[in-house]
Amino acid sequence: AGAAIPPSVQGRSLKPVLNGQQEQVYDAVFAHFMDSQRMIRTSEWKYVVYPQAKREQLFSVKDDPDELQDLSKEASLSPIKSRLKSRLLEWRQERSDSTL
Repeated sequence: AGAAIPPSVQGRSLKPVLNGQQEQVYDAVFAHFMDSQRMIRTSEWKYVVYPQAKREQLFSVKDDPDELQDLSKEASLSPIKSRLKSRLLEWRQERSDSTL
């Protein structure tokens, strides 16, 4: 609409994506549900933590879009899981989220 973006807005403009200038605005999406779940999703992976159940899951977004195969126990994917876990922890710390 051409209006100035207020300083209180924390998001990024979707205009470059809508205009076809770029494919994405963020390289990862983060989410949470109450005290029971935290998640990071990239174009390739989705990592979910369930703090109350002391459980985690890892899915290949490309190979398993329906999230039917939990890969969190696969030793060969440990570096990927660690990287996603670190990014999720950083996101939580920026928001003072001490749930996990």
